Amino acid sequence: MNDRQLPTQIGEMAERVTQTALVQAAQQKELLTALMWRCGPGFAEQVTAVMIRRGMLTLQVRLAAPAQLYQLRIRWEQDILEVAQQHLPAAGIRDVRFVSSP
Repeated sequence: MNDRQLPTQIGEMAERVTQTALVQAAQQKELLTALMWRCGPGFAEQVTAVMIRRGMLTLQVRLAAPAQLYQLRIRWEQDILEVAQQHLPAAGIRDVRFVSSP
């Protein structure tokens, strides 16, 4: 590699990273919309963010105590996995995690 190729390669890499981030954001929005439809407005009011990473779907829940997070998991885990696998099979979501957000 010479010095002339470096800016081109950096630009191509930045473009791929940006495209990947945009695709991930669109997937997360699509999934959140599907979850709101399936689980109802009460669920949607509690969830503040959705993250997908390495087969793990993490849902941030507004001001939730550990007992509340456990109850959400017991109530919604299977429905959420089903929706995730229907709407985003390419994401390979195998597990759901609820975490508290400020």
